[in-house]
Amino acid sequence: MRAQVAVRRRALLAVASAALVVWSLTLPLPPVARLLVVGGFLVSGPGLVLVVGEDVRALGPVVVVAASVAVDVLVSQAVLYTGRWSGTGALLVLVGLVLVLGTARFALAHRRILRTARARADWSTTLTSPPVHVR
Repeated sequence: MRAQVAVRRRALLAVASAALVVWSLTLPLPPVARLLVVGGFLVSGPGLVLVVGEDVRALGPVVVVAASVAVDVLVSQAVLYTGRWSGTGALLVLVGLVLVLGTARFALAHRRILRTARARADWSTTLTSPPVHVR
């Protein structure tokens, strides 16, 4: 259950960072602020959604950054090969990818947490319920 909470937390962080990128693109921000928001998303956003498992803490943030950069490059090349290169377009494709995958990852982890909690509640009620006498 602890691992599912961590997966849910990472998915929520990735979705929040994607929403922050969309917000930073719509508002007139100074270039430095936009660089920090968009750069932080590019370095961590896709990796937070894609890297799963309990070994993330043991491996460190290097795996998250490596996965993020790899996805960034793949999406950039895909947009480049379509012949319609746009930096903002590639960024919005990444944001959409993170929003969809992050929401799905959050929902699955939340469902597993609820299932585990329900199973624990059922188990504890069977242990504490009074015995049933059959006549």
